[in-house]
Amino acid sequence: MAAVDVARVCTRWRPGQLFAFSGIDGPTDHDRGLTLCTEAEAAIRVVLPEAGLIRLGSKTTPPRRCGFTGDSFEVETDRGQTRGVLVDAHHLLMTGAVTWDSDSAQIQVQTRDDVTLLGVADHFNPAWLDADLETHINKRRAWLDAIDLPDASPARSDALIKALSMMKTQVHSPQGRFARRWTTPDRWPHRDLWLWDSTFHAMGFRHLDPELAAEIIEAVFDTQQDDGQIPHQSSPNRSSSITQPPVLAYGLARVNDVADQTERIARLYPMLSAYLDWDFKHRAIGDHGLCAWYIEGDENCRSGESGMDNSPRFDEARPLLAPDFNAFLARECEEMAAFARLLGKDEEAHHWTARHESLCNMINAALWNEDAGIYLDADPETLAYSEVISR
Repeated sequence: MAAVDVARVCTRWRPGQLFAFSGIDGPTDHDRGLTLCTEAEAAIRVVLPEAGLIRLGSKTTPPRRCGFTGDSFEVETDRGQTRGVLVDAHHLLMTGAVTWDSDSAQIQVQTRDDVTLLGVADHFNPAWLDADLETHINKRRAWLDAIDLPDASPARSDALIKALSMMKTQVHSPQGRFARRWTTPDRWPHRDLWLWDSTFHAMGFRHLDPELAAEIIEAVFDTQQDDGQIPHQSSPNRSSSITQPPVLAYGLARVNDVADQTERIARLYPMLSAYLDWDFKHRAIGDHGLCAWYIEGDENCRSGESGMDNSPRFDEARPLLAPDFNAFLARECEEMAAFARLLGKDEEAHHWTARHESLCNMINAALWNEDAGIYLDADPETLAYSEVISR
């Protein structure tokens, strides 16, 4: 693949496009690392660790030309060309016309000739002013350059490169409780690790870097509690009290499809077992063994645990037997049976297979609504169907 031409990547200037240093390239900093995003005007806003604005052009004239990945950019405005690159987690190196519009005490800016260095104050290193910007842009693009893209039109290839560059910036290095690389849905505002998002990230990364994909899933287990529960959201130093859809065994199995993960499966198998046992123990409701999502008191997010947050399904604000939750669990049991067979645990394989079949039978018996032609949430006591047909 040819070197990434940043001028062809994301050529439309729009607000909210994130910039951050990736754990693929080196150490990140969840709490004090620079995170930036584009503004509607020709400007880039620092959002972490404290707000501030980098003006690249006038307030009223949009960029004439732009191109950027998740960690480097070049923009042509009415003030000329500006280029920039994140040289590490705490510093943004730029050349060209730059104006810093903030009195933030947490951000430090130093300029020499046409070179500007913006960095987190308590990590600021003026030696980066002497760094060669082109060298560091090439370093940031090396991961993208190494990807063998499928044959596609220039427009589709550019869109794919942009998507990959965004995936890259969501990777954090080990920090705090995380003993390996981990991912976040976005570096701002969500910032933290989320259980099922991590699985989805791994399923994408498995096509590019299976080892990274496996690390992303294993990092979720770095947050596992003593009773087996895995929180839905965790930072390097704290976790939530609820969980999220159980999809970790499924994700690990998909990574195993492209690169042998037998050793990791053996290591994670008892942890997966403990987590699924926690779900069955703490989320099963009624006498039939089916599970219900935890319902929160927040009317704007009745069930963050479900991943559906404020779906109309949860407007009644009470636990209901959930087809999706139980289907996730059934699939996890199926994957666990396969893992058990892979590890020579035949008796446990029978256990997971029986649990899978039992769940499927109960889902079909209790949650299928023939008249609606769909599986529906149901009251845990009366098994009366919910009237809400919604995801």
